[in-house]
Amino acid sequence: MGRVAHTHIRQQGTSLPGWFRRAGGRQGGPSMLGSARHRHTERMAKKLRSVVRDEVGGVEPRAILARVLTAPLPRGGMSRTRTALHRMVGLSVGNGTLLSSSIAVIGGRGSWRNVSIGSNCFINQGCVLDATAPIEIGDDVNFGHDVLVTTSAHRLGMPDRRAGALAPAGVKIGDGAWLASRVVVLPGVEIGPGAIVAAGAVVTRSVPHDTLVAGIPARPIRSLAPSAGARSP
Repeated sequence: MGRVAHTHIRQQGTSLPGWFRRAGGRQGGPSMLGSARHRHTERMAKKLRSVVRDEVGGVEPRAILARVLTAPLPRGGMSRTRTALHRMVGLSVGNGTLLSSSIAVIGGRGSWRNVSIGSNCFINQGCVLDATAPIEIGDDVNFGHDVLVTTSAHRLGMPDRRAGALAPAGVKIGDGAWLASRVVVLPGVEIGPGAIVAAGAVVTRSVPHDTLVAGIPARPIRSLAPSAGARSP
């Protein structure tokens, strides 16, 4: 009886119900199911490619290579070797400069090209350079532990998201300057030659040459003996 009914439906030209096709009827079945799976696989592959592109697109390959090469070196030791390895992978570092630990250069792909470190500097452990915009460090500059130099800030956004679009601005640190431990330097700041920034200070505006600043925000404390390269105000 069932076979007669099936033949009758086909002779009338009536299409088979959807539930019948999904169950594996003669007009649906494996071919339709396979096509749906193929489309699903294509969508997932496209989504995966997009995620990988977003994740990897901002990675600086030289930063990864520097970490791999310097990982075996002891913190606080073999500073000359560490500096030479950073220079080998493309960081602009002058002669005689010592890196006490691997310096963290962040800011996405191309950030290493934005960093210039002069000669005879000393960069202590845990320092971070956010080089979204250029960072220029002169000769004979000293960084204490955990100094942060950042060149990226946000414009004021709307109430639903106060951190608006990025507004990068470069930082320049003059010859002979000394940034003590845990100093934070904000975007657009210039620290003059021979200046000293006391430990824990947050530098929000430019510092004149041969000046000691301290506090949050950093304010002038006193003038220092003029450095050899200082310009008259």
